[in-house]
Amino acid sequence: MERKPRPVVDLTAQCACGAVSVRFAGKVLSMFMCSCEDCQRSTGAGHSAIVLARSADVTVAGATKSFARPANSGATLTRHFCPTCGTPLYAQSSRAGEVLMLPVGLF
Repeated sequence: MERKPRPVVDLTAQCACGAVSVRFAGKVLSMFMCSCEDCQRSTGAGHSAIVLARSADVTVAGATKSFARPANSGATLTRHFCPTCGTPLYAQSSRAGEVLMLPVGLF
């Protein structure tokens, strides 16, 4: 079975207070829903909808804060958010430094 081509997007989003913007201009690597306990805590829901993007395709403007914690896999997961309003902006795993996890709902 032939794989369908991944979509190429050019999207910009802002946090709730407008202090931080995130632009994703590039190819979607993958999309998935995660229901691990960390994602449930992060979203306040039963899952998190995520798009994977190359970090080179993402531009963040504005100051962010981060929180790093060990994941069940043994990697370190670092979540970045707006320091003013707390909007989740992106996450990154120590095992895939060139890939960002963007919350679909941000866009």
